[in-house]
Amino acid sequence: MSQIVYIIRHGDRHDYHIGVENWVKTRPDHIHVHDPPLSDLGRRQAEDLAKAVPDLFSDVPIHRMVVSPFIRCIETATPLAEKLGHNLCVDDSLREAGLVDYVEMPPLADRNVPMLDLEYSSTFMGEQKESFPQGCLDRCNNVKQKLLEERFANENLVVVTHAACVVGLVAALLDCKVSEVAAAGPAGVFKLGRDSSTGKWSALMQNHSEHLSELGSTRPWPRTDGSPGSLDFIACGDAMEWK
Repeated sequence: MSQIVYIIRHGDRHDYHIGVENWVKTRPDHIHVHDPPLSDLGRRQAEDLAKAVPDLFSDVPIHRMVVSPFIRCIETATPLAEKLGHNLCVDDSLREAGLVDYVEMPPLADRNVPMLDLEYSSTFMGEQKESFPQGCLDRCNNVKQKLLEERFANENLVVVTHAACVVGLVAALLDCKVSEVAAAGPAGVFKLGRDSSTGKWSALMQNHSEHLSELGSTRPWPRTDGSPGSLDFIACGDAMEWK
């Protein structure tokens, strides 16, 4: 393999744990409603990722960790970054999908996270009005090309992002239908490898969760039971022609 990429969904969210309505009522004024932190369970899941380094992340050197600008992704990646000895590269191309309006993130210097690489610049910026699911899937295809296969083509990466971006990016890399990709659970790990001679990607691990001591009640996404956005995401992803 010429390149290994780990793609990870963030851990359990605080707003899902206490209920979205309670989060809207109780969140601090300075925190955006769409930028909740991890729950206590999510923090334990982040620690479980770090503890899994000998089993999951030690067979190849990791060159870089790239994460969504949303705090739940940064918090998920931080213990693993500390264990691997990396700073976190915050890339807007990995941001949450399906939001009505673009969420402006606080400046990195104000996020009070010591592991952030303040010199890193995003590969590209998310659209101000991104459609869902088509816009999200198009963005996943751009992440595949511009971030993984061009900017960091010779690096083994850990990518921490959101469920839709995890599944869409894996489908783009494998050049397959979204329905052929395992749904992404909180702190679930996908591992893909790119063949050095053909350039083709293959799945080495999909939604691996054996490292987690607690799964919680948040289910993997997308689902076929009518959960918000799932069916549209699957149908649109199955019709995609990846390039």
